[in-house]
Amino acid sequence: METISFKCPNCGGELLFDPERQDYHCEYCESRFSEEELSRDAEQEKETAHEEEEGVVYSCPNCGAQIVTEETTAATFCFYCHNPVILTGRLSGEFLPDWIIPFKISKEKALNTFLDWAGKRKFVPRDLFRQENLEKISGVYFPYWMVDYNLKGHTMGRATKVRVWCSRDMEYTETTEYELEREGTASFKNYGQNALRSVHTRLLEGVMPFRPEECVPFKMSYLTGFLAEKRDIERKELEKEMEERMKREAEQLFENSECGYMSVRRTSEEFQVMDTSWKYALFPVWVLTYREGSRIHCFAMNGQTGEIRGELPLDRKKLKKSSLIWGAAAFFIVLIGGLVLCL
Repeated sequence: METISFKCPNCGGELLFDPERQDYHCEYCESRFSEEELSRDAEQEKETAHEEEEGVVYSCPNCGAQIVTEETTAATFCFYCHNPVILTGRLSGEFLPDWIIPFKISKEKALNTFLDWAGKRKFVPRDLFRQENLEKISGVYFPYWMVDYNLKGHTMGRATKVRVWCSRDMEYTETTEYELEREGTASFKNYGQNALRSVHTRLLEGVMPFRPEECVPFKMSYLTGFLAEKRDIERKELEKEMEERMKREAEQLFENSECGYMSVRRTSEEFQVMDTSWKYALFPVWVLTYREGSRIHCFAMNGQTGEIRGELPLDRKKLKKSSLIWGAAAFFIVLIGGLVLCL
C-alpha cells in the first residue's frame, strides 16, 4: 500500500523506501537512489516551484485516526479499522516533524514474523491468514515528543552510621550522625513522550522502547510506502508533567549518591529546570489489524528493533470442537478406569 508518491528521475516510475538498504528503489527500471540524491533533486524542484514541503491529512470517520500522506495521494483505508478515510486538510509548518527514525525492518520480514508468531498459536481463525487480510499490514509512523532537560538541584539532610562490636562479654553500639549536603546538575536526553491520545496508543506501548539516538532529520521522502499518524497532544499539555517527571528522576540521582549510611532523612530539597529542548519525531511500527465483529485485534512490530506484541482472535467453533473432544476423552478415561477398578 503506497501513500506517498516519489518519482524515479530515470523513468518516472514510483520510488519506494527500502528499510534494509536505507535507500530508494524503482520497481520499473530497478534504479536505486540515496537520500542525498533525492534531497538534491527535491531542492532543485523547490527552487523552481518556490514551494514548501508539505503533506495532507486524511481522517477516519469511524475511529478518528488522522493519517498523514503526500499531497497527490488518493483516499486510502484506515490502517486500524480498515474503513475508508476522507481528506480533511493540509499538513505543513509546525506539524511537520523535526526528526524521524526510518524503518529498519522490511514489510516482508514483518509479515513473516507475524506468520511465524500467529502460526504457533492454537484456535486462530483460518480467515486471518487470507491474502487480502495479510496485505493490510501497514508501516505506520507514530508521533512522539522528544525532550532534553537540564536541571540543577540542592539537597540537605541528616544521616547516621551505626557500628557494633563486642569486647569480652560486652556488646557496644556507636551511632554517628552526619550533616549531608548535595549540589549539582542533571541532564536528561531524548526522553520520549507519546503525542497521540487515541486508542492507537496501546500499539505504541506494546513495542517500546525505540532507540532515539538513531533519529535523522525529517524528510517527506521517508514516508514513501508508509503512513504516519498526526499528533493530537501539544507540547503545552505535557510541559508540567514532564517537568515533574524530570525532577523525580533528578531526585533519584541525588538519593543514589547518599549511599553508605544506615539512614538518611531529608530536611530540604530544591530542583530547578535550567533549560529544555523539545523536538517532534516519528517512530516506525508495522501494524496488522483483524476485525472480529465489533472488536479489532492488533499485531504490532517495532520497525526499528523488531520487538512485537499482539492479540489474536479465537476460532470459537474450533475451540468448542476441541473442548468436546478433550471432554469425551476424559470421560472415556474415567469410565475405563472405573471398569478396571471393578474388575
